[in-house]
Amino acid sequence: PNEVELKKQLCEGDVNAKTIALKKIIHLMLNGERFPGLLMPVIQYVMPSRDHTLKKLLLIFWEIVPKTTPDGKLLHEMILVCDAYRKDLQHPNEYIKGSTLRFLCKLKEAELLEPLMPAIRACLENRHSYVRRNAVLAIFTIYKLALFDRHTFVRTQYTYICNCYTKTFSSEKYSALYYIHSPQHSHLVYSHV
Repeated sequence: PNEVELKKQLCEGDVNAKTIALKKIIHLMLNGERFPGLLMPVIQYVMPSRDHTLKKLLLIFWEIVPKTTPDGKLLHEMILVCDAYRKDLQHPNEYIKGSTLRFLCKLKEAELLEPLMPAIRACLENRHSYVRRNAVLAIFTIYKLALFDRHTFVRTQYTYICNCYTKTFSSEKYSALYYIHSPQHSHLVYSHV
C-alpha cells in the first residue's frame, strides 16, 4: 500500500479500517519506510478514537515515529501529541493512564515530557496501584533525563512511600508496623520530615 491509500483508510475508514491501516503503517515504518505525510491524518482521525486497540497501536506508533526534524528540533505536530498524552493521563480509565505512563518511560525528548510533569505527579495519588507504579517509573525516567532536580524526585519518592504505607496501615496494621520498623526501612520513619 502506498501513502495515499493509507491516508484514505485513516481519514474515511471505520475503526476496523483505521486499525488495519495503522498496523500496516507501523509494520512498514519498522522496516525502514518513512511516511511524513501521515502524521497529521493520524493526529486528526485516529487519536480522537476511544477504541482501546487503536490506543495501544498509537502508543507503538508514537514510539517509532520520528519526533524531531533532521536538525534535532521537535516537530510542531508533537505539541498536539503532547496534549493528547496529557488527556490520556487524566482519563478516568486506569489502564489508559497506566499504559500512557509506561509509554512515557520510553520517550527521550525533554520537550515532550516537561509539560506533562503535573499530570504525571497527579497520577501518584491515583487509587490504582498500576497507575501509581507506572507514575513512579515515569518520574524515575524523567529524573534520569535530568528534567528536574534531585530534591523534587526524593520528595516525590517519599510521598509515594508514605501513601503506600498509609493504605497498607488502614487494612493491615501489623504488617505495616512490621515493615516500617524493620532495619532496612527504619530510615523512612523520620527522614522525609
